[in-house]
Amino acid sequence: MVFKFLKELATAAKEGVDEAKAEAAAKAGEDSVSGATPPADAVIGAVPAEEKFGVALGAQFRSTFFADWFTLFKSSPGDDSYPVHLYTCGSYPDLADHTKSLRQLLQRDFDITDQTSCRVVLGMFFTSAGIPTTGTSLEDMALSETSAGPAWDWDCEGVDALVCSIVSHITSAAVDVGYLDKTAALPILRTISAYARSRYHSWAEYNTAFLAGEAAVGLNNKAGRTLLTKQTRYLLEKKGSPWNNIPW
Repeated sequence: MVFKFLKELATAAKEGVDEAKAEAAAKAGEDSVSGATPPADAVIGAVPAEEKFGVALGAQFRSTFFADWFTLFKSSPGDDSYPVHLYTCGSYPDLADHTKSLRQLLQRDFDITDQTSCRVVLGMFFTSAGIPTTGTSLEDMALSETSAGPAWDWDCEGVDALVCSIVSHITSAAVDVGYLDKTAALPILRTISAYARSRYHSWAEYNTAFLAGEAAVGLNNKAGRTLLTKQTRYLLEKKGSPWNNIPW
């Protein structure tokens, strides 16, 4: 499997945030006329706890894709926003606007183009990391059906946290684009959540391990790593971050 993970990250995120700012400005104009406010609290409150935690495990990559609190040089915008897509998958405001880009991301980074290839890649990560598939839709897959996986040292510090984030990221995006339904996705998120909780005791500890694992396997160049590190700092600091609203 060839990974192009977070390739040209800064450029892609910059394009994304410019588009998001334009959409936000237009929405603000509409809201000033209608008096409407985004019902983020109501949407988030209705999401099952296991889904929220499982999706939040991949918030490092998910927030980068959606350009939440993104900035290259200035103070980050949206300090008080609650990005619904960091709490849930498959149903949230503006999902339709991101579906095409999410499909492109899954194909570019993981060669995922449908349900079968999604299950193969997820099965590879579970098998390579030694995570049991019992009770998930990956359970009936023979080892020969999964790809060999990247040539990582799976014993490196933090690689297990990195795997948790990647599995969450893939699963959430796959639900968003229709490659997995919630019935198949929730047991996967539940299993990866239990795996993460068995190894770490807080979001801060999990993030420290994640950054160590990402550096150890060399997913990003220096610029990409700098941007990813900044996003994780925002996840630890921002009021609307799931890491500040979902108990570990």
